[in-house]
Amino acid sequence: MLVVAVAMVRIYLGWAYVGDRLRSAAVPYEETGWYDGQTFVKPPEVLTRDRLLASYEVRPVLAKARRTLVGMGTILLTASVVLYGLMQAGTDTDGDYGRGARPVPRQVTAEGVLYSNRVKDLSQLLNDDQLAAEEAAAQGGVPGYCSDRFLRAYAGGQYCSKFER
Repeated sequence: MLVVAVAMVRIYLGWAYVGDRLRSAAVPYEETGWYDGQTFVKPPEVLTRDRLLASYEVRPVLAKARRTLVGMGTILLTASVVLYGLMQAGTDTDGDYGRGARPVPRQVTAEGVLYSNRVKDLSQLLNDDQLAAEEAAAQGGVPGYCSDRFLRAYAGGQYCSKFER
């Protein structure tokens, strides 16, 4: 949308330039040569014809381009405000994909995802049932690999569906 808006500005500026040259009584030469920098004064019949062209051909195109630019600017501004609001919100009240607000992982390791502050390594959970229960409570009752796409695929992920709400 931004690229289209820039292209539309370029089209508008081109038509505005043509309209200005058609409406002006004297036009400077733009080609290189001995007459470079001189101005051409239009005869009265040429000036009348050019002003009619500017009024009936160029002005409607400029009005349409101006309306288009205002509409595109409004759409870009609205989209920017909505995206900014969504970015500030972070996530909706149901969380990602309606699963509810999930806890934020404290650390992601090659072996899994850790949520509890007391757990330093997943191997600690093998021998300490209290620590394992604390980690499960910190995860909200969902295995740690279910919250990470890579670890979920690595672990098979077939058991994560029963934890979805």
